[in-house]
Amino acid sequence: MKDLLNYLLNNIIDHPEAIKIEEITDETGTIVFKVEVHPEDVGKVIGKKGKIINSIRNLIRVKAVKLQQRVRVEVVNPPLQNQVPTPEHPAMEDQPATISPVEPQPLTVSAVDKIVGSEETPAPPEPAKPVDEAPVPAEPAVNTEKPKATPAE
Repeated sequence: MKDLLNYLLNNIIDHPEAIKIEEITDETGTIVFKVEVHPEDVGKVIGKKGKIINSIRNLIRVKAVKLQQRVRVEVVNPPLQNQVPTPEHPAMEDQPATISPVEPQPLTVSAVDKIVGSEETPAPPEPAKPVDEAPVPAEPAVNTEKPKATPAE
């Protein structure tokens, strides 16, 4: 699995020589891959709204399922070398930021409402009303009874 992760990352980033993958097994038996890449490549690994890293996690998870293992992939973001600490962001040497994996949750109607928005959908438009027209005359009644036979004389 580590080779697959390395292959995927090498084809995404600009600085493949800076890839560091640490493989740890936690107390539950889950294999944790801590990925560190060049600071310029962190955005490429994560992707817009995390789509790239979630795709990588899914591919690694597929491989883990085939091997009957549990796996987690975390991106460790090292601090930039020229980053100046600010009051909002104190020196981060001791505290590398990590992106924890999110376990997929089943979709429910309320979950979809949260994603899409809880705005009610507008009611469908009413059918068009006919334009004022002259009333259609009723059909004359039609006699459907058979005439009675008269006795012959």
